[in-house]
Amino acid sequence: MQAPESLSPSPAQITVRAALEMPALARGAPEVVAGDRSLDRPIRWVHIGENPEIAAWLEGGELLLTSGLRLDPQPLKLSRFVDELADRGLAALVLELGPKFEQVPPAMVEAAERSGLPVVALHEVIRFMTVTESIHSEIIDRQLSLLRRGDEVHKRFSRLLLDGAGVAEILVALAEIVGNPVVLERRGRGIMYQATGKVEESRVTAAWRAHQRQAGCVESLAQPVLTGGDQPWGNLIMFPLSRPLSSFDEVAAERAAGLISLTLAQYHHEDLLAARGTGNMLRSIMEGRLDDVQAENAARALGFVARGDRLLPVVAARTEFRAGARTDESWQWADVSAKLSSELAGGGIQVLAGVSDSNDALLLVLDLATKRADVADAVAKVIRGMVARRGQGEAVVCVAGSARSWTEVRDGLLSAIRAVPAAIATPERAWYDASLPTVDGLLSALDGNPEAADFVRGRLKGLMEHDLTRHPKLLGTLEAYFANGMSKTETARALHLERQSLYHRLARIEELIGEKLDGEETLFGVQLALRIHRLMNDREQRSGADQRSDAAM
Repeated sequence: MQAPESLSPSPAQITVRAALEMPALARGAPEVVAGDRSLDRPIRWVHIGENPEIAAWLEGGELLLTSGLRLDPQPLKLSRFVDELADRGLAALVLELGPKFEQVPPAMVEAAERSGLPVVALHEVIRFMTVTESIHSEIIDRQLSLLRRGDEVHKRFSRLLLDGAGVAEILVALAEIVGNPVVLERRGRGIMYQATGKVEESRVTAAWRAHQRQAGCVESLAQPVLTGGDQPWGNLIMFPLSRPLSSFDEVAAERAAGLISLTLAQYHHEDLLAARGTGNMLRSIMEGRLDDVQAENAARALGFVARGDRLLPVVAARTEFRAGARTDESWQWADVSAKLSSELAGGGIQVLAGVSDSNDALLLVLDLATKRADVADAVAKVIRGMVARRGQGEAVVCVAGSARSWTEVRDGLLSAIRAVPAAIATPERAWYDASLPTVDGLLSALDGNPEAADFVRGRLKGLMEHDLTRHPKLLGTLEAYFANGMSKTETARALHLERQSLYHRLARIEELIGEKLDGEETLFGVQLALRIHRLMNDREQRSGADQRSDAAM
């Protein structure tokens, strides 16, 4: 999503430097005699005054025009006059030279230099009212322009929500519009989501951590996020890591914070937002964009602090899993993620739980303070129970080996994801051990490989064609034969057949495959072809079920 040119940030207030270049003031031949390093101060308003006590009526940010007619020329009083103006936050003092002062008194110049207050001498007589009208018109025009652009941003965010987007999409759009990263933090819990734009995630996390340690000392722009409670829900924070902050950034952040507050309060997006934010962090680890130190800092920013020295990577997916395919919106792993974290916390198990953008799997990293098998059992029980209670089919849980670094966590998550198809194809179990290489895991990697399909057809073509039109199904008979250790007695019992009937089936199988079931190479080849065929058949059945589900929707 590209930010249109109409939304590109620009200052809303006119500066002292810009005002001096405007024709109404430039006609007075202005000369900066002090405070030239502060000419980029914004002007909030313009005042004309001759009262020596005028500082008491100023609120800060004004440009004061005066001829100095009522000023006491004594150096101490002139110095005090300048000091009082500087204390009130005056943007600049413009002194018209004439009958009272032929030049700016040295006492005023010295006091202004000490405080950094810009002092401008006018060498030509001009109409102060013309200057006032000109600058005020420019200030109002810029403020109106800023408000119009703020309305454009608000409409853009609203359209995102109407199109089905959530808080995460608003944050991403905001970061792109202002050209700086933004962070949404939850009060007392840390980062919920960060939209980094083109800035490295580790830099954004570091800026947020520094902001937490030294509030007010790290340049940032923060807007509170309110959801109706006594205390703010959290804060939307913008960091100037790509470009300086501007008045437009403040308006854009305010509009975004308002809609985020409404969305969190009315639509309960907090769980989804937290799961997606954590998912983004875990994917950054998996893609090698965070080293061990950066990953540890990111995890701490999300509120995860491991008690032990080992972590456990886990991936959960439904049996309808298709890597990278966006799943039914009614099924939210985010809901499982939130309840899982709550239930495991009750058992003293800390967890980082996140979902992918496509919502096809739940990514987990657990604090392995006890035995791996015990933690895996607890996680699998909670996840499988939640999925079953929601009537959303079945889930598989793939548990990687324990990890002693975030680099090993990355490897574990990747191996667990690769193991999902094999876990789906194997007999039901509480959880699938992705730390050990398995035959089904190896064969799953061949899924979709044309050479593997050719191998299956070459070995089993006769049986496959037979089973399409005739009974009994001989592929099932052959699988049962191998599953029972090639014992004819046990196979007949398992299939509820007379032994003589089994003998006839086995003879017909040998006839159709063109080989005797007795040679080592033949037995290995046929069993391998059967395993690959089963994996391919399971995938086709899942794909067909998904297509029927999509059509029904």
